[in-house]
Amino acid sequence: MNFKTVSALAIAFCFVSSPVLAQEAEDAAPAAQQKGYIETKTTVEKESVVLDENGNERVALVPVSKVLPGDVVIYTVSYTNIGEDGADNVTITYPISEELEYVADSAFAPGASISFSADGGTTFDEISNLTVSIDGEDRAAAMKDLTHIRWVLNDVLDPGSRGFGRFRARLN
Repeated sequence: MNFKTVSALAIAFCFVSSPVLAQEAEDAAPAAQQKGYIETKTTVEKESVVLDENGNERVALVPVSKVLPGDVVIYTVSYTNIGEDGADNVTITYPISEELEYVADSAFAPGASISFSADGGTTFDEISNLTVSIDGEDRAAAMKDLTHIRWVLNDVLDPGSRGFGRFRARLN
């Protein structure tokens, strides 16, 4: 079995693209020549009303230029298998910045299972099963308590194949 794990780096409101080594390489060959690489790219956008070519209004995703407290942004983590082999058990873990609050029921990723963490990425489960301890008292985790989101691909990601996971978050 070929196990791939990708941790996308959350840098609020900027774009990230990095090849991530999924298996240890013994030589220093370029990423594209090695097996087991998943490339990720994070984009941050907002919904905006724009006019189409006929002058009709429609909602479109536009790059973030300015975000104010209370604004909702949309994170898209795109991934591509740039390796030579198919990758199975691909897991993409994305930290949710402390300045953001996850918007309930907004996460999706075609062909992937989704789970969350409220303990800094140590454990993952459905939100309804997560708890946090505040002053020695356990309570159900709220959206503001979520620290990470995880997508686990259900199928093998063939060489050259790509996909994405997406979620909304509100700036505190």
